[in-house]
Parts: sequence; C-alpha cells; structure tokens
Amino acid sequence: MSKLDDLEKKRNRMVSEAEKAEKQAKKYQEIVRNKRLEVKKIETEIIAETMVQNNLSINDLQKLIKQGQISNQNTTNQPQYNQQNSGE
Repeated sequence: MSKLDDLEKKRNRMVSEAEKAEKQAKKYQEIVRNKRLEVKKIETEIIAETMVQNNLSINDLQKLIKQGQISNQNTTNQPQYNQQNSGE
C-alpha cells in the first residue's frame, strides 16, 4: 500500500467517525430537549399545586405577579447614594 492509500483510508475512517458522532450529538440534543420540556411541565404542575394549596384563582395569581413587578420596579428605581468616607 502506498502512503496515499493509507491517507485515503484514514480520511474515510474519520469521515465515518464524524458522521457517527454527529448522529450521537443529535440524539443527545433531543434527549436534552425532552428533559427540559419535562422540567417545564413539572414546574407548571408545581405552580398549579401551589395555587390549589393556597386557594388561589388565576386572577389572584395575576394580581400577585403584577404586585411583584411593581415592587421590583420600586426597588430598582430608588436612587443610589454613594457613601463617602468622612476623612476625605
């Protein structure tokens, strides 16, 4: 065998391995996507169960969210005062 033949075989092997790795990567990306969707589903169930346990309606939840947003805006809009050392 010539060096050229060896290099061509090596190249073909690498192409095959790359294709195989790409298929595995796609498989794992799909697994990750499904797991993230399952997490979101469980989080939705947690919210629903919290609402049931606290006897909250959708309207109550929306009011709480709006209150939280207003509260966050109030804390982020407060002026920041720089403290200076008295010895300066």
